[in-house]
Amino acid sequence: MRRTSSPLQLETWSLAAWPAIEQIEYDGWILRFADGHTKRANSVNPLHRSTISVDEKISFCEAAYAQRGLPTVFRLTPFSEPSTLDAALATRGYERIDRTLVMMKSLDGSSDLGSHSAIRRVDLATWLNAFETFGLLSPESMSIRRRIIGKIPSETIPMMTGSADFPTGVNLGVRDGPAIGLFALFVAERVRRNGLGHALVNETLRIASEGGATLAYLQVEEPNLPARRLYETLGFTEAYPYWYRVRDR
Repeated sequence: MRRTSSPLQLETWSLAAWPAIEQIEYDGWILRFADGHTKRANSVNPLHRSTISVDEKISFCEAAYAQRGLPTVFRLTPFSEPSTLDAALATRGYERIDRTLVMMKSLDGSSDLGSHSAIRRVDLATWLNAFETFGLLSPESMSIRRRIIGKIPSETIPMMTGSADFPTGVNLGVRDGPAIGLFALFVAERVRRNGLGHALVNETLRIASEGGATLAYLQVEEPNLPARRLYETLGFTEAYPYWYRVRDR
């Protein structure tokens, strides 16, 4: 990997692209809170080296999440600090779940990214309303998602196809400097297997590439083979995995 696309840099981009409602930095660890909506925005991310003992830090995190009425969740990577953390959490009864792959693709010289007339870039409010029509989230969760997306500090590239009242697919790109992150790709069941997901991603990447992005990344759960095959056909390859350690509050 190039220096500008190291795993730590990808983590930094992805955390900024999907912000928490509240965030605390504690001795190299980042604690994120978003009223329980998505583990990514409600977890401890141990990115940097520590000076405090692991047990003391875990106890601090447990107290912080309990204070907010949330279960304690740790999001771990192969380069989490310290390297003994995963084993320490297992000893304390934390279950390992939801192994996910971070995938990436270079956009250098991406002249093959043609335009798709059926897919268009829309404003964020229109995109959120379109996403809501799919009924994927409860009203409460959708309200929190709106708050999360509203806090994104970087350029958003909201893409959709279909009409505002009857959307058939959506995808959200978040561009931070040279990197474009892909989030919330969804295609309605009635129009699947027609290449629409492929086209939504390609069109997002085309716009990002024209804006100066040279690298794309995304996260996909490891067991989701159809999605992984889609991204592989688009040229994405695995960068590194992450997983969660969870325990009841």
